[in-house]
Parts: sequence; C-alpha cells; structure tokens
Amino acid sequence: MSTVGQLPRITPSEAMAKIREGALAVDIRSQAEYRGEHIGGALSLPPEQQRDRLPDNSASCLIFYCLSGKRTTQAETILSALGQGQECYILEGGLQVTDNSTSSFAEKREK
Repeated sequence: MSTVGQLPRITPSEAMAKIREGALAVDIRSQAEYRGEHIGGALSLPPEQQRDRLPDNSASCLIFYCLSGKRTTQAETILSALGQGQECYILEGGLQVTDNSTSSFAEKREK
C-alpha cells in the first residue's frame, strides 16, 4: 500500500475484479449525485463527511471515486488517512470512464 496522501490508480476493469472479490467502492460525490448514479453496492461518503472516519466495514480494500477523478485526486490525502490500514485505490478517470469501458458498472436511477 502507498504512503498517506499517495493512492495508486486502478482501471475500471481492475476495480470490477476487486469489487467482485469483496472490495468496497466509496463514492465521494454529493448525496444528490450518488442518488442519480453510482457503482452498485457503493458507500456514499459526501464531502461533508470526509473529515470523519469511514463507517465500520469489513472490506480490506477501498476504491474511492467521483465523476471524473478530479475530486478524488484533490481529496487524496484525506481519503488516504480515512483508509489507513486498508488497501486503497482511486478509480482512474472516475465514474464517467466506466460508462465507456465497462458496461453495467454504474447503476443509474430514475429521476
């Protein structure tokens, strides 16, 4: 695992494989964005909750994501500290990349 503040990137296909193995996807966007679309089974961790701690979970691996990857990169130090002791990644390109490269990765909600 990388040092605090520097999380490795993971591709959508690598993320899917890890999620199938029990990794937890963590959506760092607002609640409204999460309700509109998110990775199935993802935990919602909006910005106002990112200074706290992660809810208890048994996942040994966390995959943080936003829409494009920009917000996860900006919050990288905070997210790394939240996931300390767990294997952590940032989803490369964010949720918008998953639509093009991995079908059925994101769940869209009816508006």
